[in-house]
Amino acid sequence: MTGSRVLAAAIAAAVIGSVGLAGNGQARSTAKVPAPLVGAWGRIITKAQWVAVGIATEPTEHASMLVSADGSVIVGEASNVRFAPLSGNRVVISGAYGCGKKKGVYSWKVAGGRLTLTKIRDSCAYSIGIYAGVWKHEKV
Repeated sequence: MTGSRVLAAAIAAAVIGSVGLAGNGQARSTAKVPAPLVGAWGRIITKAQWVAVGIATEPTEHASMLVSADGSVIVGEASNVRFAPLSGNRVVISGAYGCGKKKGVYSWKVAGGRLTLTKIRDSCAYSIGIYAGVWKHEKV
């Protein structure tokens, strides 16, 4: 999927997810993500940034991310990602593509329509390559 189609699919899934029901009809946990993190974000991940985290096979690409208030996150076509808030403007990111059950801890800051995620602890190169950096707020 490309750009707007991915974002449209992400928005549809977020609306369904915001109802608070998993596919089996069971209620999902609702860890409230801080309001400044909620919304649509995008960034360009360059080949050089991929190489810097040890992944030489990924090309430069535009990544889109939709963060819902309940902590569910859709990045590209991955919809099992979660943000769990911690104190001190930190989040735990789980379910990242290629990372299995590994979780990363990132600090976050939102200013001027930009979200900066900074790795505190993460052992998954794909997670670092995707999340660590500056994301621009996208209007939907």
